[in-house]
Amino acid sequence: MNFDYRLPALIVGAAIVIVQPQLATALTLDEVNAIARKVTVLIDGEYPGSGVIIGREGNTYYVLTAKHVVNFEDKYQIVTPDEERYALDYSTVKKLPDVDLAVLQFKSDRNYKIATLADYDSDTKSRYAFISGWPAPGPSVTERIRLFIPGLILDRDVAIALANDPLSEGYGLFYTNITAAGMSGGPVLDTAGRVIGIHGRSEGEKVYDDEHERTRRLKLGFSSGIPIQIFLRQLHSVGIRLPVSVNSSPPPQLSKQEASSIESFLKDLPLTLAGVPNAITWTNYGNLLYRLDRLPEALSAFDKAIKIQPDFHQAWYARGVLLSAMKRYEEAIVSYDKTVQFNPNFYLALRNRGAVLTTVSRYKDALTSYDQALQIQPDSYTIWYMRGDLLSRNLQQYEEALVSYNKALQIKPDFSQVWMSRGWTLTQLGRYQEALESVDKALKITPNNRSAQELRTSLLQKAKTR
Repeated sequence: MNFDYRLPALIVGAAIVIVQPQLATALTLDEVNAIARKVTVLIDGEYPGSGVIIGREGNTYYVLTAKHVVNFEDKYQIVTPDEERYALDYSTVKKLPDVDLAVLQFKSDRNYKIATLADYDSDTKSRYAFISGWPAPGPSVTERIRLFIPGLILDRDVAIALANDPLSEGYGLFYTNITAAGMSGGPVLDTAGRVIGIHGRSEGEKVYDDEHERTRRLKLGFSSGIPIQIFLRQLHSVGIRLPVSVNSSPPPQLSKQEASSIESFLKDLPLTLAGVPNAITWTNYGNLLYRLDRLPEALSAFDKAIKIQPDFHQAWYARGVLLSAMKRYEEAIVSYDKTVQFNPNFYLALRNRGAVLTTVSRYKDALTSYDQALQIQPDSYTIWYMRGDLLSRNLQQYEEALVSYNKALQIKPDFSQVWMSRGWTLTQLGRYQEALESVDKALKITPNNRSAQELRTSLLQKAKTR
């Protein structure tokens, strides 16, 4: 398939302020890219980012982006698909509270396309995600051009278990798309070309490259964005009525041919090893291969990193994550043990080790691993959550599980999965009214959570029969 994922970007159209109930239609990669090209903008400044046009009122257009893209006052320009530049009046920037989102404005009498936002059941997942954005020039992309990157959406529970700081600042959408600096604020689209999120993060850390005497970015996980539902729930907080176009139908079913074309593209995406092959570059390369589901190649890359630098704990950690995904659990445990051997304070390895030990039914060892991780990082709400689920669902120690859930909620009160698990655990104890209150908390945070809705219905029936 001939598909240029580096086509220059550019925007078109008008929007209406209605919720569209009609069914979404599956599109080809080229068709989704054509939509993305028309709605994605470059936000130019000292540290450029991306954005998406989401509304229009008269000659005023509204752009949604990540708040950190425009966090500091600067002379920003919004560059539209026809390469027109519009100065941003920083006084009009609306930063949403508690989430990494901001709404910008620019005025133009030209006709630009408005993106359609998707607001469907959070339990209904699209397998694929597409990110459109303007990465900063670097070794692999030497000029600023828009990239359109396909990828796979991760199961939320899996992503929470693997991410370093999930759910903070609204981040709750996780995907394998290969992203770069400058793409923050760009749209995440589904197979119907609708915006399902705003991209903003890529897991990793900074490490010092002795060979080149400079700090480099080491990629160790996935990318993440803010689900569009969070933005829609906070529309009132931006201080203006935004004329957004919303479609609430579920993700369209792809034909075998459509799904196959995306899978083929992901498998055939050309990759090069950027820079001199040392432990850092091999680990980064392995992470890219991992994201593309090229697992044996990724394992080979991590092994090469370890061969070059046997004590490179990040490579051992990445290897553990990969082996777990390959269901080679005992080998994954060994890799996590090696990670902790070379860096005893790397709590993520202990956390993930606990998850793998749970998978192989070594529950007491898993609990020990979680407790060791909490000694290093006592304010990790994800570990308290995972510990609670282990105690509740695997060890049936419900009262102790509630202690863990309550700890997680003290740190992050808007963690809907914890409220849901807490409600389920209270149900096992026959404390139905408390369980109902917990589930209601979950639904207040994620109103479209079908599992929470079903548990609530069950709890109401139990309460009636008492």
